[in-house]
Amino acid sequence: MNKIAQFTYFLLLLLSAKTTFANEKEKFEIEKEAIKTIIESAYIDGLQNKRDFPAIKKGLVSGFNLIHNKQDKIVKVSRDNWIAKMNPKPPKLKTEYKLAMIDITDDAAIAKVELFRNGKQVFTDYMSLYKLNTGWKIVSKIYHRHE
Repeated sequence: MNKIAQFTYFLLLLLSAKTTFANEKEKFEIEKEAIKTIIESAYIDGLQNKRDFPAIKKGLVSGFNLIHNKQDKIVKVSRDNWIAKMNPKPPKLKTEYKLAMIDITDDAAIAKVELFRNGKQVFTDYMSLYKLNTGWKIVSKIYHRHE
């Protein structure tokens, strides 16, 4: 291969790699936005602020577990048991949030969500999600309650 052909091949390879990287970055941003949407609709609006039970059930799979540390004992609460314990009236104090991190590997993801009430951080949640045929769904959550 002469030098011009080698250089042309190198440029094509470089452009192909750049295009692939751009496509992967675009795909990540689309998936990230879909995850943000399900967290907002099912968890922030549905559960925290509006008590919209159909929205909660749409975003949290039926096998969802809330997992918490109760005096060094790990306790699992199912989606339906968690919902049953909730007051159906929306809380007066609105929950604000910051999506601090999303990490995606193909059809699996985790999200770190910081929750605030009256400007004070009250929880840090770590959510696990799977992308199913019907889109991203929240499958579990652990959390830390801030004092």
